[in-house]
Amino acid sequence: VPQLVEENGQPKTVIELLFGKVYILLNGGSLEVETPSGVASVRGSLMRVEYDPETKKLKASCLEGHCSLKDGNGNEVELVEGEYTYIEGNFPPIEPLLIDSSEIQEWLDEIPELPDFLDEVPDPSDYPDSENENDNNGNDNGNDNNNNDDDDDDDGGNDNGGYPN
Repeated sequence: VPQLVEENGQPKTVIELLFGKVYILLNGGSLEVETPSGVASVRGSLMRVEYDPETKKLKASCLEGHCSLKDGNGNEVELVEGEYTYIEGNFPPIEPLLIDSSEIQEWLDEIPELPDFLDEVPDPSDYPDSENENDNNGNDNGNDNNNNDDDDDDDGGNDNGGYPN
């Protein structure tokens, strides 16, 4: 059952997600999505939250604005436009990764109202190709700080996944 409360004079909604995926499009206020693995939050923005109860994987993707993902121990990762993170099992959230072109295409396919919320609708070709950046095997929680600079742009180690510096 969704709960509507007020926080700092702004509306705040809290919903519970036990399985599946939810797209959140806010014109103001904030929303929290509670799951058994953690809480995803969005403030006046666009966010997608997915939860799989079998793997206990919780993923939050921030298409616009400010989002975050916090586990049950209070470990929190802040997200900005074009980033995602996830919690898998009892591990804390990984550091933010870049949303890929397939996720942008899912937004476009699933949310026909998207142009009503954005000045400029994202083009999947502006985002990196899907590489599953250890996002599906559970063997690498993304905490190895491996910054391989293999993008050939002489930027001193900033492998920015195809985004401009």
